Amino acid sequence: MEPKEIIERISSIEKEIYNYIINTEHWLFYWIANKEVQDFIKEYPKDYEDRVHLQIRNISLSPSFIIEFDDHPYDIESIERYANLATFRDSVYAKWLEWNGRVKELQIKEKEKELAYYKEKVSDTEKEINELKML
Repeated sequence: MEPKEIIERISSIEKEIYNYIINTEHWLFYWIANKEVQDFIKEYPKDYEDRVHLQIRNISLSPSFIIEFDDHPYDIESIERYANLATFRDSVYAKWLEWNGRVKELQIKEKEKELAYYKEKVSDTEKEINELKML
C-alpha cells in the first residue's frame, strides 16, 4: 500500500470516529465526571452542544480527543480526554440519565418489562397446567 492510500484510509477512519461521537446524543456526557465539563454544562444547560467543539488527537481503540469550549465559565479553552469506543454510547446514555436524575425512572421501566415478561410466563404455565388437567 502506498503512503497516499494509507493517509486516505487514516483520514476516512478519523471522519468515521468523529461522526460516531458527534452523532451520539448528549455525547459530551461521556466526560461528565470531569469538573471542567460539569461546570460548562451547568453554565450552559440549554445550549452547551452549540458551544463545544471536538477534535480527534489520535486514533486507536481508545482515541484521544481535544474538547474545545466557547466561553467556559472558568476561561478553560480546551481539555484532552480519551474514550472507549466499544462502550461510548452506552456510557453516554447512562451518564446522561444519571445527571438528569432519571436513573430511577429507567430502573422502574426495566422492572416493569421484567414483570410483564413473568406475568406472561405465569399465564402460559397456567394454560399448560389446565390443558394437562383436561387430558
